[in-house]
Amino acid sequence: MKFSNKIFILSIILLSFALSGCNKNRIFHEVKKFDNLKWEKSNKVNFEVLIDDPEVKYELFLNLRYIQGFPYKYLHLTVSITDPEGKTKTNEVTIEVISDNKEYIGDGAGSYWDLDYPIPDYPFMKNGKYKISIEHVMEEDTLSLINELGLSVFIKK
Repeated sequence: MKFSNKIFILSIILLSFALSGCNKNRIFHEVKKFDNLKWEKSNKVNFEVLIDDPEVKYELFLNLRYIQGFPYKYLHLTVSITDPEGKTKTNEVTIEVISDNKEYIGDGAGSYWDLDYPIPDYPFMKNGKYKISIEHVMEEDTLSLINELGLSVFIKK
């Protein structure tokens, strides 16, 4: 094997280790994709997260992928979290998508933008399955240029 091929393979292996280590505190990640880049108001996005250690502190993030041209400065959402006993806590969440400087917020690649938004502290007090439901509460029934909505849960450092 040539020297340059060995360096290439070694680089791939090192990159794989580096990338796999980035999310070692992540215990949950799921993404829901919207058909035709449209999020209908009637389409609640649902996730189920299994918590097996309520003594640990967790961080929740909404993962939004939108397309350049998204016309709203803010995205207004309702996030409902139902604990294993059926008790539901609902929060209104407002995500700033376009800054005061009229620049998109997040990490851009081509026309796609990724924005991770922390959900305010939510204590997982019990073991079991938590149901998380997210819906947009914008005036329009259909939001265009929304590609994906995801949820990530990390163990807080």
